[in-house]
Amino acid sequence: KFGIPELVKNGGGSIILTSSICGLKGWRGTAYTAAKGGIISLTRIMAIDYARHNIRVNCICPGHIITERVAKLMRVYPDVVEKMRPLHLLGFGEPTDIAYAALYLASDESKIVTGTILSVDSGYTAVGRIDKTDLLEKDQIW
Repeated sequence: KFGIPELVKNGGGSIILTSSICGLKGWRGTAYTAAKGGIISLTRIMAIDYARHNIRVNCICPGHIITERVAKLMRVYPDVVEKMRPLHLLGFGEPTDIAYAALYLASDESKIVTGTILSVDSGYTAVGRIDKTDLLEKDQIW
């Protein structure tokens, strides 16, 4: 709302939105998935609307990134981790993996990249998916 007029005034720029692989693949029964799908759609709409102002709009969809919170959950649910591990072709990601993707999208090296949905997910969306509810006990939350 406030950034776009400044980008227009400055002759363009880069907007990077963050969604999730959940927005690409979906999970049963979660509003989180719907919200992340909405961000993906918003990215495309904004890319179309603001290209005439030389504003690029892209979205990063992280996979399972080992943050402190995720590391804690992995210790609590090691059986889930072992079931998910084969779906991550290059291993689980780190926060720097997302940072490098954002750096590329913010830089002039991506000067003609707009409307792109970039999965940074170790091949997870390429392999397919299993529903998290299939991995967990009824009341567990991942």
